[in-house]
Amino acid sequence: MSRKLYILFYIMTLWATCAMAQTKSQYVEAGEKALVEKNYYGALVYFNEVLDFDANDINALKKSGDAARQFNSYQLAIQRYEYLLDTLNYNEDKMLYFYLGEMHQRIGNYGKAGDYYNMYLSQYSDDTDYFTQKARVEKVAVDWANLKMNDVDPNVTLERLETEVNSPDSEFGAMVKDSNLIFSSMRFKETKSKLNPPRQISKIMQDKDGVIDVFDKDLNDTDMSLGNTAMNLDKTIIYFTKCEYIEPHKLRCDLYKGNLGPDDKVTNIQMLPATINDTTHTTTQPAIGKFGNDDREVLFFSSDRVGGKGKLDIWYSFIDGDSLSAPINLAAINTSEEEITPFFHTPSKNLYFSSDGKQGFGGYDIYHASFNNDSIVDIYHMDAPYNSSYHDIYFTLSDDFTKGYMSSNREGALYVDEMLKSCCFDIYALDIKPLEISLKALTFNKRTGEDLHGAKVSLYDVATGELLAQMTHDTSNVYVFPIERGKQYMVKAEKIGFKSDSITFSTADIKESGEIVKKLFLEPDLINLDAFTFDADTKEALAGATITIEDLTDPTKPQIFKFNELSNDFHFQLERGKTYKITAKKDGYTTVSELIDTKGVENNIRKDLYLKKLGLSAYVPLSLYFDNDQPEPDKKTTETNKNYSSLYNAYNARKKTFITRNGDAKATNDFFGNEMKEGVDKLNLFMEDLLVTLDSGQKIEMTIKGFASPRFDVKYNLVLAQRRIMSVINEMKSYKGGRLAAYLNSNSLVINQVSFGEELAPVDVDDKLRNEKESIYSIKASKERKVEVISVKAKL
Repeated sequence: MSRKLYILFYIMTLWATCAMAQTKSQYVEAGEKALVEKNYYGALVYFNEVLDFDANDINALKKSGDAARQFNSYQLAIQRYEYLLDTLNYNEDKMLYFYLGEMHQRIGNYGKAGDYYNMYLSQYSDDTDYFTQKARVEKVAVDWANLKMNDVDPNVTLERLETEVNSPDSEFGAMVKDSNLIFSSMRFKETKSKLNPPRQISKIMQDKDGVIDVFDKDLNDTDMSLGNTAMNLDKTIIYFTKCEYIEPHKLRCDLYKGNLGPDDKVTNIQMLPATINDTTHTTTQPAIGKFGNDDREVLFFSSDRVGGKGKLDIWYSFIDGDSLSAPINLAAINTSEEEITPFFHTPSKNLYFSSDGKQGFGGYDIYHASFNNDSIVDIYHMDAPYNSSYHDIYFTLSDDFTKGYMSSNREGALYVDEMLKSCCFDIYALDIKPLEISLKALTFNKRTGEDLHGAKVSLYDVATGELLAQMTHDTSNVYVFPIERGKQYMVKAEKIGFKSDSITFSTADIKESGEIVKKLFLEPDLINLDAFTFDADTKEALAGATITIEDLTDPTKPQIFKFNELSNDFHFQLERGKTYKITAKKDGYTTVSELIDTKGVENNIRKDLYLKKLGLSAYVPLSLYFDNDQPEPDKKTTETNKNYSSLYNAYNARKKTFITRNGDAKATNDFFGNEMKEGVDKLNLFMEDLLVTLDSGQKIEMTIKGFASPRFDVKYNLVLAQRRIMSVINEMKSYKGGRLAAYLNSNSLVINQVSFGEELAPVDVDDKLRNEKESIYSIKASKERKVEVISVKAKL
């Protein structure tokens, strides 16, 4: 019997029992009773009859609208409610605004839905009220849906099954077994009911080679509602729901299972144990999958049992042979509303489900949740055409992501009554275009931002933890992997000497073939090196040393230099997995080098470096530089009373002038900051060690050469070079209050003087007086104006 005949049957029964003299009050009474029994179809028929008596009957209009709303006759509900508000100016029921918002949302009229939600909230804003909170949530949802609804997945074609699978009643729960479609249908009536008319029930059906019939007639030979099938992975066990009426029009369901033979006969049928079924609550809509660390088989289902978050929640239980673990509420996806029709896609480890408690287009929308072992990582709302403003439920997907089924009461589904435009769910087939997607992973040094070659890059399936692919490129930082749509991936990059980096990403929202780029930044995995310098003889801390770190594993890396004038400690950070050379040096001391291997080193490294003091010859050659025509400009004498330190300070103060005149800031800064300064520092150390040596009773003979640039004539330059030597001797005579002067006077210290003037100056040093840039201020000329200690030896 079709639903159209069902309406007629109601009316005929009513007339027969009332002896052709039905009154308005009797229709009202029958309608009220039908509402209490949740027989919304019957209530809609009765209150429509009441309105034939009086089209402006406010109670009948409200009750007819309420019945139409509950029976998914959205347009009729809108018509009734708006007539009350706009024509009759009825404003005594605040819920009319909320329901009109809800009904316009159901048909995708988001602008009007938002207006009605706003009208409801402007008049009724009790923060503790359920409908106030719901209206605020739905107002946000319709604004979002108004923008999102046009974001259609172009790879999906959705088509209502035009075969006899769909009827004016509801069809749902489609799945494929051996190329045949198994589904459930509400097109059946009770055969043993005492009620008139008998109530609808569902049966499990199949489309086998184009022939539509019940699936296993013996299984379906009952006045209970059967449906919601699911199978284990090898299709040997079938799970299903049996529901019975506990009130005239209210069902309560339990889960069953049976062995499924090759002839599609179900045997050994058993009700699932009390750990799953609850005699006071509904347990329905089974789904089977595998997930978790040990890839155990799991049963998902919907239930309003105690311990949930709202109405119907999704729960799961691990299957161990014939045993089932205590159900666990899947709290990460459940809301205070309803989560229903779970489907677990085992290849991708994604759980698909429908909810009316999350932000969506309206009614039940389809979502999918990605798992990492047994934890949910992300939840995604599926775009149109998967979802509509109507109810979209019972989504299933083929292993290869290319085919699917779902049920919906969206526009295009068959109506139980064309005039009422109400009910019911039809099955839709989904054809999903395959996409060609690749991942391009790029590796970089996090510290420098440079391309990082030689990393090992691995691609994992997040849901299973399986390593899908792995590669290494010694000459590139680009790694390309083919990937699939609808999965959760993790890409990880590793390299010795660096901390690994990883990115987790989903391809759930990918709608076009193409390339996904992920950049991985590996931070050098550094070890602290603490180095200390000591005097090898006294074992005391040795300040003033310079330490050099050289990367032997990667010779292209620049060497690291550190000088500590005041202390003996040096601190560096080294990369793991490399070999380094550390060198410590100090004027007057031996140079010390050691190798450091950071492979396998877990803790910080300490290096104590012992430098042995050298004799005075270690300071040779010792170069000291002079400003042009200094000291005593234009003098013909070889004598001067100036000492070198005063000349050095005056010369150093003119650095900016030299930069301005020669135009080479880098070379000038290097010369003044390195060569000139190193010379004066080295002179002070030399005089200190010289005094110690002389104090020990040893006699010393040393030779000093003087030089000049070729700016003046030879004779003048020889005299100038001699004055420069004298300034250095004056410096030594004044050292520590004249202590070295005493040794000079006693002939324990003998200084031999050699003046070369310009004789040894390179030929490319300009000697033209007018070209001051080259003959005075160039670094070439500056390096020729000097004095050198060229030898130091014991005096015999």
